[in-house]
Amino acid sequence: MDDDLAAYIERIKPLGEATGERGGHRIASALLSFAMGMYDRTVERCDRSIVALEKREAHRTVVAALRILREHARSLVATQVSVRSAFTFEGTAKVDSPQGEGNNAPQEFSFGGDDRAYLLLPEPDEEVAPPAVVARDNALLLLYAVAYTASADEAQALEEQVAPLLAARLDYYREEH
Repeated sequence: MDDDLAAYIERIKPLGEATGERGGHRIASALLSFAMGMYDRTVERCDRSIVALEKREAHRTVVAALRILREHARSLVATQVSVRSAFTFEGTAKVDSPQGEGNNAPQEFSFGGDDRAYLLLPEPDEEVAPPAVVARDNALLLLYAVAYTASADEAQALEEQVAPLLAARLDYYREEH
């Protein structure tokens, strides 16, 4: 595992512990779906995680990261190669799907100023990457750290499936700074 990522996981450990094992499992499931290109499932699993974590009054930064990942995955649904999907080819939810008609409009989510303490990547710099890309990468890193800490059962799968994606993103930022 990348040293920066390992240090970040250690720093974020309290958020993972506060999320709980079930929350960590749900987040890990969303990340694994995303890493495998199953974007409709990622959206569905993010939705379930958000509802469950909001009921538990989980840390708002974790919920914000899930919302960012959800919207990014939703924008990629049209590129998905699976047969079964609750979405149309344009990436909008079908009326009879669990996502429902009201969620068809794309939404933009980002981290707030208070979230900065929990993020690994620097403030967005247009010369390096657009703010939406930095927010997405920060969301992926945060969710990985939380799931890795909270759900020991998924740690190996996360290391094998998601960590390579994150290492590539971290290398990109290292090269640009």
